[in-house]
Amino acid sequence: MSSQLNILSQKEIHQIYGLPKLKQKQRSVYLEFTLPEQELVRKYKTPITRVYFLLQLAYFKFKQQFFIFNLHQVSKDVAYLQQAYFAGEVLPTQGVISKPIRLGQQRVILKLINYQIAGDEVRKQLFDRACELSSISASPVFIFRDLINWTEKKRIVLPSYSTMQRRIIGKALTLERRRLEGLLSKNLPKEHAAQMDYLINEKIGHYYGLTWLQQEASNFNPQSIRKETSRKEILDPLFKIAQPLLKKLGISNENINYYASLANHYTVGELRQFKGGIHYVFILSFIRQRYQECNDVLAEAFKYYVRKYETQAKQIVKEYFYQFNLDVNEQLPKIPMILALFLDDSVPDETPFIVVKKKVLEVLDQEKILLLNDFIEENRIDETELRWQHYEDIKRQISYNLRHIFKFLDFTVTGDTNRKLMKAAIFVKTLFVKGKALKKVNVELVPKGFIPKYLQPYIFRKEGFIAARYELMLYQSLSKQLQGGNIFIKDSVNHQSLESDLIPLNYWKQNKQQILKQIGLEKLFLTPKVLLTELKKELEDKIKVVNQAILKGENKDVKIEKKTDGSSKWKLVYTAKEEETNHKIYNQFPVIGIVPLLNWVNQQTEFSTAFKHILEKGGRKKADEDLLIACIVALGTNHGIGNMAGRSDMNYNNLKRTLDSFVRAETLREANRIIVDATADLSMFDAYNTTPTIIKKVCH
Repeated sequence: MSSQLNILSQKEIHQIYGLPKLKQKQRSVYLEFTLPEQELVRKYKTPITRVYFLLQLAYFKFKQQFFIFNLHQVSKDVAYLQQAYFAGEVLPTQGVISKPIRLGQQRVILKLINYQIAGDEVRKQLFDRACELSSISASPVFIFRDLINWTEKKRIVLPSYSTMQRRIIGKALTLERRRLEGLLSKNLPKEHAAQMDYLINEKIGHYYGLTWLQQEASNFNPQSIRKETSRKEILDPLFKIAQPLLKKLGISNENINYYASLANHYTVGELRQFKGGIHYVFILSFIRQRYQECNDVLAEAFKYYVRKYETQAKQIVKEYFYQFNLDVNEQLPKIPMILALFLDDSVPDETPFIVVKKKVLEVLDQEKILLLNDFIEENRIDETELRWQHYEDIKRQISYNLRHIFKFLDFTVTGDTNRKLMKAAIFVKTLFVKGKALKKVNVELVPKGFIPKYLQPYIFRKEGFIAARYELMLYQSLSKQLQGGNIFIKDSVNHQSLESDLIPLNYWKQNKQQILKQIGLEKLFLTPKVLLTELKKELEDKIKVVNQAILKGENKDVKIEKKTDGSSKWKLVYTAKEEETNHKIYNQFPVIGIVPLLNWVNQQTEFSTAFKHILEKGGRKKADEDLLIACIVALGTNHGIGNMAGRSDMNYNNLKRTLDSFVRAETLREANRIIVDATADLSMFDAYNTTPTIIKKVCH
């Protein structure tokens, strides 16, 4: 395993371990040396050893690595040194110094920069840390990045890539694998192992069980949702096996996601070929992750259908008022015709009323008269009643879609909030599980504390309550509280409570010291007073370094003047024309809005492809780019999609649907990665990747 371990791409390996190729601006930073550094150069007798020392020093500052190179490989850097420091000498243009001299120079540089080589003891520390990290995340890249940060913090030269690959990270991952295999052999009963084997040996329909479970709902239509609930039914008993076993194995959430991705990556045939039982870890992790995904998909579908029916009801009310006004405007011109009957001399006074009524009904039918009566008397139409009447009319749709999803979701709360709503949810779900009808329940037994008082008259009448309206009221309340983060879905990812992500309080109290030490936050062991004292000393030491640089004349932006009493004072050096806030190059660019800028960046990088639909495996569904960018701007400016909808021509429901379906932590991270990678590939990138000379001098 370790010998075949691939951690970085060739490009990434070169970025870390490859010989630097300095740009012109970088040379003015890294090939500038302080007086003490120039003094060290004079100890070497030959031009090639002096040049080689300066180049080793510059490259080490740039990458914290040592390199073996021939001078002809870095001819431009040699030419820069020739002009800056060796104007009166003839420097060699090629050659390599001997190994003893090169290693001796490296020892001098390490002492100067206060770094150390990763010897046997340090490599053991790296290996121990890699072992700890492998239980947090078995992703080789994660471990490698952490070890880079650790070596930088400890001022240690990062070992070679092959050493990191084979002797540290690969070996640590092998030990973690053996640990898991040993625990599995003790804690996985044969009957449970047989259930795992069933998924990769037997078929459900045309697919192996694991492959069938990997399929995801393509949309929220009833057929797709029923397939998803069927998968959850199969996963439910498997999840009850996987959840406690994964805890016994001591696998972190990060590793569960990583191992689950391997279950998706390998084919069923490849999983069968694994020895030692490690494939059970992949399958168990997949079961837990897929079960949680099912809950998230069903929760999103639940919210989707509630929004759908609410939108339909609003549209029905809107259309009703439109038609009402249309009918009124059509009938109003007929009123003079009716009034004219009272002044018509051709109609005798003794004419029976039934005859007059008949003439009136020839002009207006009875329904139109009632319509005009409501308009003339300004009888207010109850919009809320119209909406609830619509919900009652589509009760079959609601029960077919929302009720089905509701029965598969386990809602939970923390604390005492929404207890009345939870009581109603449990009451209704219990009825449905038992196969009983809500409309046949005694109204006195029905929980109604969660319903606002102004809405209760629309649901509860003297003769009883309207079950269809009550049911939708429950679903609307659950959806609203779920959206607001006040109600949660048990065993989900996107809809679980904060407490479920935290370390249990009792465990934290008992293991606080060990946890802080493991994650490297040792400063939190200190009391605030001691920590502030340490930080104060660190700040004062840096102030002294900066002051010394000023006194030695290394900071050209500060001028020291002697006062008449013998003391010194300093002041900033200002040029005749004060430097502008923005470089003059920016004046050449037109001012544009954030939205056109994001559109342009998207055209260049296609970062929008990172935003994959929550239901789409492989991302076949694409987000509307205008809606997506509107959501990004709304969230990035902290205005929210509500304000965005109000201030633009964007529809709130479309924005909400895009936000819920496409914008998640993982899609945002992937989009950022695409933009960062594209930026790093620009030739201009290196010009912004330098540190001002004065800072470098202070640091080194």
